[in-house]
Formats: sequence, C-alpha cells, structure tokens
Amino acid sequence: MVLTRYIFRRFFTYFFLVNTGLTLLYNFIEFFEKLTRTQNVNVLTIIEFILLNLLPCFFDLIPLGAWLATCLLFRELYQKKELESFQLVGIHPNKILCAFLYCGLMLSFLSFVGKEIIVYPLSQMSEIFKMEQLKRNTYKRLYNQWFMPKNNNFLYFQVLDIEENKGEGVSLLFMDENFVATQKVESKMADLSTKNLTLTLTDATSWSYQTNETNKIKNKTYYLPGLFAHLKMYVGIPSLKRQISNLFLIRKLLPKAAYNQEIGKLLSRLFSHLQPLLYIILSFCFFFVAPQNRYYRWILIFLVYPVFLILFSLADFALQHNSNFLVILLPYLLALIILIATKLKFIK
Repeated sequence: MVLTRYIFRRFFTYFFLVNTGLTLLYNFIEFFEKLTRTQNVNVLTIIEFILLNLLPCFFDLIPLGAWLATCLLFRELYQKKELESFQLVGIHPNKILCAFLYCGLMLSFLSFVGKEIIVYPLSQMSEIFKMEQLKRNTYKRLYNQWFMPKNNNFLYFQVLDIEENKGEGVSLLFMDENFVATQKVESKMADLSTKNLTLTLTDATSWSYQTNETNKIKNKTYYLPGLFAHLKMYVGIPSLKRQISNLFLIRKLLPKAAYNQEIGKLLSRLFSHLQPLLYIILSFCFFFVAPQNRYYRWILIFLVYPVFLILFSLADFALQHNSNFLVILLPYLLALIILIATKLKFIK
C-alpha cells in the first residue's frame, strides 16, 4: 500500500499538470483561431465559447495526458535510479504494475463519469453555441437521428432537414406497454409542421407485427409535439442510455449492416474509457520488456500512443465499411496479449 500511494501521488501530480497544460494550450490556440476566422463576433463571445469547451477538452485529452504522465514518471524513476532501489529492497515489478494498474483504473473511472455525465451535455452546448454565435448558423441537417416523440413511440430519420422541415428515410415504430413492437410505418419522405407540431408521411407503408399485414398509407399526419420540443436536445452526441435503447430499435427497423455498425459504435464508446488504462499499462510493459537496451525501451514507449491511435482509427474505418463490430476490440485484445506476455516474462 505504501508503494501504491507513493506512485499514485506522483503519477496524478504529473497527470493533472500535463492535462491541464494541454487543455489550456489547446484552448489558447482555439481562442486565436476563432479570433482570426470569425467575423462580427466580439471577444467576450469567443471567451464564453472557450469556457464552455474547457471541461470537455480536459476529459477528451485524458488518454494523451495519461500516456505523457506515465512517460514522465518513468523518466523520473529512471534518472533517480529508484527502480534499482525497488529491486534491491525486494519489490517485484508485479507490485509496481499493480500500482500503475490502480492509476489506470482510476483514470478510466474518471473518464467514464466525467464524459457520460458532464462532458457530453457540455459538448452539445458548446457545439450549439459555436453554430449559433460564431458561425451565425443553426443545425440544418441531421443524419441518422432517433427521437421519442411519445411514450412507446420511436421515430427515425435518415436525413432531417430542419431548415426545410423535411425528412427522408422515415421510420415510425409503435410499441405497447410491455415494450413490444406492434406496428411499423415507413416512408421515403415526410413533411414537418412547426406551427401545428405535426409530421405528415406523404407515401407510407404500414406493417403490423401481429397480423403481418402490409397497407399503403397516403398523406398520414401524426401529432408529435414531443418531437419539436426535444429536437435541440437530441442534436449532438446521444446519451448512453438512449444509444443502448436505439440498439434494440435498430434491430427491428434497419438492416443487419446498420445494426452491426450501431453495436460497434456502442462498444467503441464504452471501451474508449479504458484507453487511459491501456496507455499506462502498455507503457509499463514496454519499459520492462527490454531493460538491457535503454534506447530501445524509450523508443517503444514513445510509439505506444501514435501506434494505438492509428489502430483505433483503422478499426473505426473498418467498422464504417461494414466490417464485423468485433473489429473495435482488436486494439484492446492486442494490448491484453502484450500484458500477458510481459507477465509471463516476469514469471520466468
């Protein structure tokens, strides 16, 4: 416990210094970028946008900050020869690994709580503020959006043009009190009336889950005040709860490829909170995998972040091109294999 507290305190000192510095630097650059590129906007408006963006930026930079903090801590331990001192007093690398594991788990928990509860709502506010105050514009087109206009009713748009009040690729799902689908209505086009709070399907097809009957519907109008009341709320990143709910609906409404992609997006979102732990543990593993060559050791550590950042990007790219959703897990499985290999080396 003494070793864990010792490493824990020094690691988080580095982490908060590095992450705060990166956040301030990023927003400092963002401030001058907005100052030079936006027109007819006063400085106070830009500062308000920067303040809204500070906390989301801090949490978005947690993986990078965790990796840099680990590198700086290893550098200090190496220069002061503290690792040799640990070895002389009989402290096995496994105990040091456990201490870094606790640091990674704490950061992953901080990332999950911070992003899911604080950051995503603030990011949405920041994005809306940027569109309305800096770009003097509003969201005109939304893509692949889900809404819950009434209890047990779900509405999906492939494209929703807010400026023209038109929708494309519309699916309306009706469910009973037990959350069982009863009817599905699909239409290529839809018209929205912000005055009457209605949605009109010009040429729709209705399908009953109970009787399997299909009917053609012309100019069917639905009164959906909840759709217009919550339209702004659904702009941006959906909540985790809504994303999980959408997963069950997509399975009923959309093709298997779309369902596969939504599972991948959900897994990517959940596992992204493990990235701080991943970078910390991998840096530890590569530091001890080649202790006989200090240059090789530091090269491996410095490659951890860029290499896995590329792997995450490739996994997302593969998912967008209809690969199996399990492709999202490949970088994490690779990190697990490296950890197991390092543990086996310690045992030998």
